[in-house]
Amino acid sequence: MADYNPGPRQENGLTQAELAEKAGISLRTISCYESGSTYPKNRNIYKTLADILSEDANYLRNEGDEFITSARQ
Repeated sequence: MADYNPGPRQENGLTQAELAEKAGISLRTISCYESGSTYPKNRNIYKTLADILSEDANYLRNEGDEFITSARQ
């Protein structure tokens, strides 16, 4: 990953823990999504995260259906 961008999570004033709680998933899961070590297997997670972050779910995916890591902490 070339450039670090705090992304929509921080723009919404959320910590990883707060986003995890709101999404009903673990902090470790959010951390893994943001680091790029794993991606949501359930496509509904994209919608859940997008709704919380006031983003389009497609913004959180790239052509490889990978979670955009620019949301990293």
